[in-house]
Parts: sequence; structure tokens; C-alpha cells
Amino acid sequence: MDVRIGLCALKDLKGRDRRAPLEAPFGALEVGSTFYALPRAEAVFRISVSVPKGFLLGVKAFGLFTHHPVRSQALPAWARPQGADRVLRHMVPPRVRRRLYAAFLEALEPLRSSGKLGYLLFQFPPSFEPSGEALDYLSAIRELSPGWPLAVELRNPRWFASGPLEGLLGTARDQNLALVGADLSPHGAMPWHLTATWGAIARLHGRGTGGGPFPTPEERGNYVYPAQELRPWRDLALRHAQRVPLVFVMFNNCVGGSALKSALTMAGLLGLGEGTPSQTRLGL
Repeated sequence: MDVRIGLCALKDLKGRDRRAPLEAPFGALEVGSTFYALPRAEAVFRISVSVPKGFLLGVKAFGLFTHHPVRSQALPAWARPQGADRVLRHMVPPRVRRRLYAAFLEALEPLRSSGKLGYLLFQFPPSFEPSGEALDYLSAIRELSPGWPLAVELRNPRWFASGPLEGLLGTARDQNLALVGADLSPHGAMPWHLTATWGAIARLHGRGTGGGPFPTPEERGNYVYPAQELRPWRDLALRHAQRVPLVFVMFNNCVGGSALKSALTMAGLLGLGEGTPSQTRLGL
């Protein structure tokens, strides 16, 4: 049984706290820079050799691949639409998008071949709504990424209504995509269904409100989870870990050290002690 606790960013961490997420009881870390710009293979290689043995990295997919706008300068010159500062997916021809995605995977190959890639995360915005076209898109991602550990996080709660959920679960299981369980204020939790044979992922974004009904990511992430709010996630993690080889519980409430504090609480609930990252495996 292998349950990994990790952070989604090192934001606001300094000194000893900045090194702590790369040491036990942690066993995973998420790379978010790839959401904003296509990575370079040499940079990925440097990351892969710097990560401790036994540690796993999650990588966020480039924003263009998850229906987010991206800066024109984040694209290679050959892929930039003329006269656009912000680029949306429909502005890039399909053949160019496929070429970009192939280059993205090629750049990540050093991480995968080294055995240090935990998952490749596709985090979609609320505007990615339930539809047959959207399910086809998820299937196409798998078709272009054979053998990769793919995870999908959906921010639109309509996906989890009874009708759309059936199609979503069917597609995710057919394509071996891990549906992310997300704790996301103000919508509450997106259910954590087990859909992939390779593993399962939960991402906890914080429950801060900022005093209003629609908190910003900064306000939401400025929140330390108490133990009582983490116990249900712990129980689900242990349940999933009986059925799949890898389970990740990742903290994205990365404001003012909140993620580190929350992750340490979760590690305590799981009984993860100090040692090497490989020792974060639970002897259950």
C-alpha cells in the first residue's frame, strides 16, 4: 500500500520549510510551471536528477491543452497566431495542437523514463462542461498519450450529476484516466471516484472564503485544514490504496505555509513518520 502526501507548490515557503516537502514524510511534489509554458527537455532532466530517490512528481498539463488561455509568448514562434497576445485553443489549428502536444510529451520523457513521474494532470476550468464532445476530448488525450499516468480534474459540478456522471465514469475507466477528488470551496468536494488501474489522486485546494461567496484562489488557499476535515480524505485514500498501487493526496492551499501545515497533519493521520521518501509506504 503506497499513499503519497505532497504539495502542489512551494509558494511562501522559506529556509527549512522550503526543503521540507522534499523529505519524509512527503513522497510527492507537483510541478505547476508546465501549466504556463511548455517545458524544455534539459530543464526536465535537471529536475529528474535533483529529485530524491523514491520521490514522485506530478506535472500539470500546459494550459492550452486544458482549454485555458495562454500567453502568445508561451508558444513556439511556429505555433503563435498572428496579432494575438492571449491565445485560446480554437485559435490554434488541430495539426499544430497535436504537434505541440507531442513536443510536450517529448520534453517530459526524461522524467517518465527515470521512473519519477507520478502523474500528468489535466485540470479543466468550470467552462469545460459535460458533453459528448468533452468526453471525446478526454478519450483523445489518452489516444495521444499511451501508457502515461493521466489524471483529470473537473471544476464544473454538473459533471457529477447522475446523468453526466455515468458517461464520465465510463469514459474515465475505459481510458484509464484517474478522476481527481477535489476539495474546492465554495463548491465543496468533487467526489473521489476510483477510475484508473494505475492510481488515484486527491487535491485539496483549501476552504478559505475571504469573507465572500466567491473566493479567489489566494483567499481559498489561505486555509489550514484541521484534522477533522482531513479524516474523510484519509479514509478514502486508505480504501483506494487497497485497490490501486499508488494514491496521492496533494495540498494546493499554498498560501502562508498552509499546505505544509495541512500536509503534516494528514501525514500524522496516516501514521507516516520520518525517514527516506521510500519509507512513506504504509505497511498495512
